[in-house]
Amino acid sequence: MKYIYFICTSNTCRSPIAEALCRQYLQEKGLSDHYEARSRALTDAYEPEDSPAAEQSHRVMAELHSIDMSPHRSKMLSEGDLSEASFIVGMTQGHINAIRDSYS
Repeated sequence: MKYIYFICTSNTCRSPIAEALCRQYLQEKGLSDHYEARSRALTDAYEPEDSPAAEQSHRVMAELHSIDMSPHRSKMLSEGDLSEASFIVGMTQGHINAIRDSYS
């Protein structure tokens, strides 16, 4: 299994949306036996870990993609996540820089 990690600040909006869209794509293409999408936060300074996705995320994903975001709970990025990741996607260049600064 290859793991694709989407990383943003609090893991309540951008990265969960990217994770959900990627999961949908992998399922549609028959690739979910080989790839798994996950998302993580860089900090819990704005939202505590285990927070649900933002209400706007729920609404947009339901209306535009028929995806239910209610099961999502935010999780912090760990060294273990990075070691098992096949692909790491930062939602902004700042997120990529923060990962490099914190884990290199």
